[in-house]
Amino acid sequence: MMKRLLILTLASIALAGCSNDTEIDASCRADLQCYAQAFKEQAEMLCKARIEQTAKSDLVWERSRELELISSYQWKDKARGTLAYFGHKARIKTPSGEYATEKYECDIDPNKKPVQLIGVKVSIQ
Repeated sequence: MMKRLLILTLASIALAGCSNDTEIDASCRADLQCYAQAFKEQAEMLCKARIEQTAKSDLVWERSRELELISSYQWKDKARGTLAYFGHKARIKTPSGEYATEKYECDIDPNKKPVQLIGVKVSIQ
């Protein structure tokens, strides 16, 4: 199956209206689950907007109330406090006319105000 890798490194992409007004205490900042959950909603909005902007063909999101766009996360750089969020809920139309699952990684910097998207990696499986 056709594979493509699209890597976008963005110095500063911010979504208007997304700001980090929540104070994160040191214990939450040190705990991946607490820290990533605190910024998950903002990460979803930033990631979704950027993937839609860069899609070169029809894109369909597989989403319901129970199904979130982000399925997992990890530290991008723990010392800097940057996070990587992962998902696979996008389907993109291939040149053959079929839809293929698109996996994505969205890296964010919650230390910036507003929270900023610092990179997106997308691959079609």
